[in-house]
Amino acid sequence: MSEKSYPYERKGYRHYCPRSGAPELLIDKSRYAVVDMCEQGIRFRMGRESHFEVGRSLMGTLLLQSGKSRRIKGEVIRVLEDETVLSLSAKDGSIPLSLLMEEQRRNIKRFRHLK
Repeated sequence: MSEKSYPYERKGYRHYCPRSGAPELLIDKSRYAVVDMCEQGIRFRMGRESHFEVGRSLMGTLLLQSGKSRRIKGEVIRVLEDETVLSLSAKDGSIPLSLLMEEQRRNIKRFRHLK
């Protein structure tokens, strides 16, 4: 599913992650590739594993390609074919805009040859 065909809008800045070298979300010793993320939410690929149920609370660690990590906490709000969407807790489980912008800058430098 391409980012242009994704019909759900986000309130904040959305960072689309490249398939090659995407950040990962670590939940209960399983790693999932991040599709996109914003301050209040994150969408990740489940692959062929069982999906999480809508309404389930999840805690995990966002592992960025820069080597930085961020604990996240949220609730499953949507399950799509092979993707799951979390709405993140604003108080202690969200992603700071500064971290999103840093990841965006890193990807622009890394993939500048892909225009």
